[in-house]
Amino acid sequence: MPGRRLPQLLDAIKTAGFTGANITYPFKQDVIPLLDAVDPEAAETGAINTVVIGPDGRTTGYNFDRRGWSHSFEATFGRDSAERAKVVLVGAGGAGRAVAFALMDLGVAVLIIHDRDGARANALKNDLVKYYGASRCRVTSNLEGLSLIHILGAAIFAIAAPFFLKPFGIYLISMWTVLTVAAIGLNLTLGYAGQVSMAQGAFIGIGAYTVALLTQAGWPYPVAFVCAGSLCFVIGWGLGYPALRVQHHYLAFVTLAFSTLVFLVLRNEEWLTHGVYGISGIARPTLFGWSTGKPRDFYFFSLGTLTDVYKRQVIDEFTLAGGNWPKIRALDIVEPTVFETYVVHRKDAALSSYGERFVAALRRHMEAIAAPARRANAIRSRGSRRK
Repeated sequence: MPGRRLPQLLDAIKTAGFTGANITYPFKQDVIPLLDAVDPEAAETGAINTVVIGPDGRTTGYNFDRRGWSHSFEATFGRDSAERAKVVLVGAGGAGRAVAFALMDLGVAVLIIHDRDGARANALKNDLVKYYGASRCRVTSNLEGLSLIHILGAAIFAIAAPFFLKPFGIYLISMWTVLTVAAIGLNLTLGYAGQVSMAQGAFIGIGAYTVALLTQAGWPYPVAFVCAGSLCFVIGWGLGYPALRVQHHYLAFVTLAFSTLVFLVLRNEEWLTHGVYGISGIARPTLFGWSTGKPRDFYFFSLGTLTDVYKRQVIDEFTLAGGNWPKIRALDIVEPTVFETYVVHRKDAALSSYGERFVAALRRHMEAIAAPARRANAIRSRGSRRK
């Protein structure tokens, strides 16, 4: 955050009179040295998600991810499903650390840790060894090295789980698949591009209400699905005009304002959205004669959607997105964008020619939008060098 570092932000929160603050990515570990005290469980976990500010200004850090995740898992799947199991954990950041300790508390036999940052994965392993011993956890640098048995085991678990759960349990794992799809989208903007956007939930709401309204009006689900995506694209494009002129916490302010506007519209325009009561009686999708009206059928539909989205994200990661999304961190958005993966690099010559013209026009458009922010960054950089 140019000009605003974490210590200054924490001081500003205390000065403003807040009694606490929620800490999220990427500050769950960085905030610990700035606190006056840390709860023993949070100190053991090595990550903070809540800071309580006392009347005297003293700050105390807590971590509720660990016990919250553990209780949720135990209530949904039962403690027996974790005991003596072999588990693969992808990600060793603040949230990953909390899940790792929760899994150990639940009694997993072996925890295999993977993270792009090998040092971070090893640091988590070393912390776990202090409390649980060296035989129960290890680090892997390559998920492809995991045996086919582990992959098949995860697939079998995902497929078999709904046959052993009650309807509420099936509802919970269905919500997990839906929210994971949303998290994958958030990972593109926050994880790859490094932009703190608060508009993810707003676009989910826009898409959900669009599908609900159109299907209740008699539109087929596939058509409603495409219309919802198209509407989100158009609105997102319009939001890009002011949002792309700023970055970091200023981008968060712009997108937070947009999310607040969407929330107010969805809550207050009762003639369209039914306000706080929401839209009920929405028919579940029917595809090629297959109705997803029953809980188990809807779960498998959601699981298939998640698998497809994840597969596409993995393809992006190992093709073009891995190199182009991070460029947005430095506002270098006039480089060839992710559109080239799907348009320019097609083998069809006519489509490629059209794609090249489209991307060229897109680059000119993005450069014009980003120009003010580029000039401001250049001025700040020259001022810093003079000092």
